[in-house]
Amino acid sequence: MFLHSTKNMTDKIIKVKPFCGCIKYIASFYFEFLASLRFVTGAAGLIAFLVIYARWNYGALEKLGIPVVTPHFLLGSNYNGHKVVHAHEDLKRFHKYGAVYGVYDGRVPRIYVADPEMIRRIMVKDFDHFHDRTVPNWGHEILDNLLDFLPGEKWKTLRSGLTPMFTSSRIRSGFKNFSGTTDKYIKELRKDFKSPSIKFEIKEFASPGLVEFISEHFLSIKIADEGNIRENYIYKMVLEAINDDMGPSFAFVLLSAFPFLLKFLPLFSTAGIQKFLNTLDEVIKIRKANKVDTTNGKDFIDVMITMLENLDSPEYKRLGIDKITIRAQAFEMFIAGYDSILGTLSILSYSLAMNPTIQNKVLAEIDGNLDKIKDGTADLPYLTACIKEAIRLSPSFISPERLCMKEWSYKERGINITIPKGMNVTIPAYATNRNPEIFKDPEEFRPERYYKGTDGKLVSELEQNPMAQYSMNSFGHGPHNCPGGRLAMELVKAVMARMLQEFTFEKRADTVLEIQEGIPFIIRYKPIYVNLVKRELAGEE
Repeated sequence: MFLHSTKNMTDKIIKVKPFCGCIKYIASFYFEFLASLRFVTGAAGLIAFLVIYARWNYGALEKLGIPVVTPHFLLGSNYNGHKVVHAHEDLKRFHKYGAVYGVYDGRVPRIYVADPEMIRRIMVKDFDHFHDRTVPNWGHEILDNLLDFLPGEKWKTLRSGLTPMFTSSRIRSGFKNFSGTTDKYIKELRKDFKSPSIKFEIKEFASPGLVEFISEHFLSIKIADEGNIRENYIYKMVLEAINDDMGPSFAFVLLSAFPFLLKFLPLFSTAGIQKFLNTLDEVIKIRKANKVDTTNGKDFIDVMITMLENLDSPEYKRLGIDKITIRAQAFEMFIAGYDSILGTLSILSYSLAMNPTIQNKVLAEIDGNLDKIKDGTADLPYLTACIKEAIRLSPSFISPERLCMKEWSYKERGINITIPKGMNVTIPAYATNRNPEIFKDPEEFRPERYYKGTDGKLVSELEQNPMAQYSMNSFGHGPHNCPGGRLAMELVKAVMARMLQEFTFEKRADTVLEIQEGIPFIIRYKPIYVNLVKRELAGEE
């Protein structure tokens, strides 16, 4: 009886086990399905969020009744920005769409304005509508606090504090000091000559001297005279901090559509910036320890110390000016001057090599003013005209911008547009500087556009057109213009005046002018090689 019962129970268990296994399998499949469903739902939700986020502002420009550069499904109008020269794209769009058109810079709508009268209104006459710029997010607090991007009253206060760095006397001393720095590098350059000419690239030559000049003239940071400056810690630190080796990167495109990815795709070397800040703090510490009188603002370190002493003032606290804000202005001294000066020198050496007749006029002017060049009092109007023309052809910053602070309308010259509050307005400087209605043969290097003759009484070509001033946008206009524009011109003049006393530039078979692809905001050239030729009648030292 017992055996029979046991057998029946065993049979039941055998029958139940497969049933339980089936239930477990079904349950496992069910939970795996739920997990997969949650993953798919989550992924779909994330994708939907990213699509909505990237396209959130699409349609804003079309409502304004202006032509719009067709945007990518997700990445805006500049979806191929890592492959193209941004300055060239601006020029193509200007010719295709006209003086006013829209661009989606990733998810940010921008109105591009190339009409000179409209530019005058935005930057000067109606400045109260456009007194700020878009608040940036570069992924580093120093970069986000550069003077160019500070708002309203905060910008005004910092700008007034920096004014002593750009007085006429300061600019004259800059010319003289940079001439002396250039002399030192010319002496080294002479050692490279084994024949009457050498292959030459002016950025490679001038870069160390420029870093040395800015370090000493503004920050009183001494770069040692001995040894190869390219191995100097400060020189390498500055180049790392300003991203001198920056090349094409899809990160710029991706971040314009999804800026929150900046934490994972940093654009700049934070290590290089930190090295710069550490050096700056050490210089300030030494200056304070030596108890140097800062009341006269002898250099930028003195200005910084004065600003730092005002950190507890009611004005600074109200405006949010802190140590980071002040340190950022020292960093801007390098990044603003470096590219603008080296870019101008690059295109100027190229243009003189390609135009020997113009170069001969410059040489004659220099040879007639050797003593004045030496003591820093030479005007050199024709060389100055050449520099202005080079700056026209090669604005260092190609996208000066303004933020519309309150609704603004413009209904003139065939343009009818109302710009809403919060809209970004961008000036495509490379394109406006080549406006064929203003600049005859705009791609030609023609210094006569700016030359008034040695007596200054002639009317230059551009003075005959009242709109010419606002078609030239290399340094901006109005209260928000570049404070260092005059100094940059004088530094370029200092280098060229000394170089052309002893050398001339000649075209080579491989002399070409090419802008690096994929770099937004600024122009950086690929190496421009010319022959540097010793002059037979070089000026004496």
